[in-house]
Amino acid sequence: MPSPFITLIPLLFALSPAGAQEPGVLKALPIEFEEITAPAEVATPPDSAELPAPPAPAPALEPDAVPLIANPLPAAPAPLEARPTGDDAVRLQIFLDEQNFGPGVVDGRPGQFTDLAVRSWNELHGYPLDSWAAVNTAARRAVPNPFATAIVPEIATKWVDPELPFKKDLQAKAKLMAYRSIAEFMSERYHTDIPYLVNLNPAVKIY
Repeated sequence: MPSPFITLIPLLFALSPAGAQEPGVLKALPIEFEEITAPAEVATPPDSAELPAPPAPAPALEPDAVPLIANPLPAAPAPLEARPTGDDAVRLQIFLDEQNFGPGVVDGRPGQFTDLAVRSWNELHGYPLDSWAAVNTAARRAVPNPFATAIVPEIATKWVDPELPFKKDLQAKAKLMAYRSIAEFMSERYHTDIPYLVNLNPAVKIY
């Protein structure tokens, strides 16, 4: 039996950070049948006038100049003017996907499709095509929590057929071109892929 709980990428909503749940207990997000095929609500793009301009480079220090810091500073956030990694990468892909700039699979590994989506977003909003600062800033504001947990709806079993044949002539006789697993159903719903869901849910039998 597949586990009824799965950690995933919310896309249009965020409930709690992925690490917030107790061991073995995942917070649930009910999903109604009508939501399976309902059109997604597109998030309102942020006002480009509110986005900060890329920061000016810091002045170079003289060879013998040493900046003095009375107290150690907290770790700085990841730089905005760079391709993001980690949670920021997932956050950016979710943001672009919600804004209808397809970043490819939402998997936290920005690649060619994410790069092209960023260039298109920059072009539409009047930023340099190869800039990352404005879009990263907008993504951090729009998607504060990129991960959530959800409950697999019981209706999903009607859309899953593990016995679906691979041969086209046999598929033509099937009543429904269903998903082959719960994992495939959920990854398609949240615009990600099965390997990333497995990575997010190491202790869950998501199939």
